[in-house]
Amino acid sequence: MSDRDGRDQRNKRSPGLFYGCERYPEHVAVSQQLIAYEGLGPKGIAYSKVQLWRLERAGKFPQRVRLSAQRVAWIESEIDGWIAARIAARRQPVAA
Repeated sequence: MSDRDGRDQRNKRSPGLFYGCERYPEHVAVSQQLIAYEGLGPKGIAYSKVQLWRLERAGKFPQRVRLSAQRVAWIESEIDGWIAARIAARRQPVAA
């Protein structure tokens, strides 16, 4: 089996979906958890879907992961980090 240039392709592996995939360097490791919109409420995030979209677009909330045409989720560790940053910002004195 050879490609258009005549090079042998038998021993070359195609890039995997997660590990070592050069085509998708921003891949998500399998051990990371995704959290659906319904899972944000128990974490204290009570924004509407539209408000979350606005915050994401403004760079003030983690970007969603599109699972299908009608379903999105967020990486749970990024959500937890966002919450921790909000708590840390509360402790900072406000400049007058």
